[in-house]
Amino acid sequence: MSNFKLSDGTNIFQLAISGDVQDATGASIGKWTTNKDNQIAIQQEDGQETTIPVHWKFNEENQFCLLDSQQNEVFNFCTIPDIRPKFTLRNAILEVRPANNHPFIFDVRGNWDLNDQHQLLFNCGGVSSILDGILSDKKSRFIYRVRDRNNARINFRLGFAGKWEQVTNDGIPRLRFSYQREADEVGVFEMPADGKLLIENGMNQFRYVYDKDNKTFGITLLGFLKIKENLEISYSLDKQSARNGEELVAATTFTFQAAFSGNQFDGDLGLVLLKEDNTPGDYHLSVTGDYTGVIGETRVMVGFRFSQRRKGHLVTRKFGIGGAFSWEAGQVSYAIDAGGGMVELHLGLDIHLKDGGDLNSKFSLVSADGQVRTITFLLGITF
Repeated sequence: MSNFKLSDGTNIFQLAISGDVQDATGASIGKWTTNKDNQIAIQQEDGQETTIPVHWKFNEENQFCLLDSQQNEVFNFCTIPDIRPKFTLRNAILEVRPANNHPFIFDVRGNWDLNDQHQLLFNCGGVSSILDGILSDKKSRFIYRVRDRNNARINFRLGFAGKWEQVTNDGIPRLRFSYQREADEVGVFEMPADGKLLIENGMNQFRYVYDKDNKTFGITLLGFLKIKENLEISYSLDKQSARNGEELVAATTFTFQAAFSGNQFDGDLGLVLLKEDNTPGDYHLSVTGDYTGVIGETRVMVGFRFSQRRKGHLVTRKFGIGGAFSWEAGQVSYAIDAGGGMVELHLGLDIHLKDGGDLNSKFSLVSADGQVRTITFLLGITF
């Protein structure tokens, strides 16, 4: 297998990517790995131990390299003919398998971050690397996908186990991901400001999206959407686990207070998030579904019906939009409690009325002249 040479100042060692070590004459003398200080650690067969300070870095081509103590490149693990390396993470520790068909693995420890260009940063012993890849997943996981710029056959996924957290600032939702590090330490990725949290059209799942290289990427956050009468949104993210049962994404719940942003009950449900002072902000969300009538505890309400795919099944939910009917100059309106103002409903199109109060008081509407009218049809629902 391929090898590289290092010196401890006295002896020259030849280190193979299989983990074997030879001396300057080519005689086998032991094995090598890395220690917690990211040094090369050689365990010789005679019991002697040797450590050699080195540095580790991903170069501009997303290739993993060994540098000497002066930061000169010694070996590139991604340019070995007919051999592909493998890179994975465990508790944010980089596990390097120099040859994916060989069992030898060594660890490299460092600090991770995410910059405003959605590039993954790795700092190891003061040497910084920029991994230019894609943050993308369909199951809520924080997975960064990287490809060797010179060899498309070398690609790898760096996955961080942790928990999504909601941060709302002045009505604008932001996300952070707290990930597990070694020895119960926690690291944090702050999602860049140009990323956006939205409700995916048709699926009604939250999704974090961003644009890069004229394309849109992101992470679908699998969960259960609930909306209350006062238009409080809660979104319960599902726990995600590996095949061995290891938790990859913890269950958590996002909560937002919204207001009705439309001017009519037609099409999808348009919402705008409220700021800290309970006034509508500029951040809009849209829920795919249709308007319908809802019978509440005390009155008939304008309602909204939407569906989600849950574990292979389509689950449909319906909720009433808090408000009250009013009658003025022959026109029926619906005053929304949750900051949406007045919305007109059209007789014969959106709503049907008849004289009298033969139904219970939930269906009653008092016109401007004091006459009791009964709601018999509302947004496609006959009562």
